[in-house]
Amino acid sequence: MKINYYLCNTIMMNNGKHIKEHLAIAGLKSTPQRMFILQYMIDTHSHPTVDEVYKNVLLMLPGISKATVYSVLESCSDKGILQKMSCKDGKLRYDFEHDKHHHLYDVDSGEIVDYSDKELDGVVASYFEDRLLEGYRIVDVKLEIKVKKETKL
Repeated sequence: MKINYYLCNTIMMNNGKHIKEHLAIAGLKSTPQRMFILQYMIDTHSHPTVDEVYKNVLLMLPGISKATVYSVLESCSDKGILQKMSCKDGKLRYDFEHDKHHHLYDVDSGEIVDYSDKELDGVVASYFEDRLLEGYRIVDVKLEIKVKKETKL
């Protein structure tokens, strides 16, 4: 596999240490494939599908296979580095877990936008403090807020 060393050095200077820490905490090795894919996931805000990740990473890492991209996305999702989302269009999409956030889901276009609100997080946490879900322990709460873009008159 041919590696674009210029881009590899750019990754190492920008987020290499950060990405390596995520991988080490998750018990995964820092391979060039994982580094490039996670760099792309950090840089994008579009919640891409496997095909979209593959298309973009292929430009940086010629020769990478779609199976490798899928495997990296799945292993990083299993380890909590990425979040996997099943969308209305039937496609799996992935999101880098950079901070606590929810998602705005445009019901017309299918676009997914990150939404952070500490006050909302506090309200949700407070709500569940006094509620018992028999036989369950809440690990995390993420909201999907369905929206439609406003049209201006």
